[in-house]
Amino acid sequence: MAYILDLETGRPKYMDAFLERLLVPGDGSFRFAGLRRRLSPSDVAILNGHLKTLHNLPPGEMADAVISVPQADDRICWLHLRSRLLARPGETRARQIIGAAVEVTADYAPALIKDLERRIIHAEEAERRRIGRELHDSTIQHLVALDMLLGSLEARPEGGDRAIVKEMRETLSSVQNEMRTFAYLLHPPSIEEQGLEQTLRRFAQGFSRRTGLAIELDVRLNGAFLPFDTEVALFRIAQEALMNVHRHAHAQTVNVELTTLPTEVSLTITDDGRGMNSAQLALAMKGGGVGIASMRSRITSLGGALRLDSNGRGVCVSVTAPRRSRRA
Repeated sequence: MAYILDLETGRPKYMDAFLERLLVPGDGSFRFAGLRRRLSPSDVAILNGHLKTLHNLPPGEMADAVISVPQADDRICWLHLRSRLLARPGETRARQIIGAAVEVTADYAPALIKDLERRIIHAEEAERRRIGRELHDSTIQHLVALDMLLGSLEARPEGGDRAIVKEMRETLSSVQNEMRTFAYLLHPPSIEEQGLEQTLRRFAQGFSRRTGLAIELDVRLNGAFLPFDTEVALFRIAQEALMNVHRHAHAQTVNVELTTLPTEVSLTITDDGRGMNSAQLALAMKGGGVGIASMRSRITSLGGALRLDSNGRGVCVSVTAPRRSRRA
């Protein structure tokens, strides 16, 4: 069922009649706003993410999404959307979306969603690696050049205010360290190539070297198989937790434990920093400021859970996930 949608008005330039009957109740006409009101919050998020993905794709590439649309007879209609942006010759930006929708059965939809989610994970990892390379190859190199120019300024007998130059040097050094750390966060060793255990070990070594944190790592997977999406989620949570320790905890040592049980996998990150009080813990668990919301979102999407504890000295982040995610 083909469609062409105008991005500025939210109305169709063309839409298959049967598709319009599925998307619009009664005799109404299709509009994006009306469709969003009919969809569940999770499907609205999927649709919004689909539109965002389209805008970030190279010209001509397609994006996929699966949404469920409630019908007037209480039936749920599952639609697999495949779309791309459509620009007229000479236009600098696309004004329309062209695509096709396929109605799929409820039995088929979960498998299709799982495949799309896996492809999204791969795309996210590829984009992180690309940004990491850009930071390393471009931004950090510009900082190195600035460092060299600052050095030549320091060497001049008639150089400017020494206190200002010293402050510039300290600031530049701090920025360089932060940029190298962020670049490594975005472009770590590859899970696909090395597996979760080896990737986590190499990352911990590199992060410790760059930040000065002493990281004690205890990994006991015992050869257990974990789905790829679970491995990625655990690794990204470990990254986020270590970055939070580096930026907020004023800690000297961090303990990272990754173990498997008969039905689940457990990740625990504990630091010896300044800790958090009950109000700070409550705010963090509501998504306030230290990346906890991102970690919780990653793990709950797999059917897992996250817990945050502090005894006044240090914070413990505990994560559990099924050995097989609920999407597996």
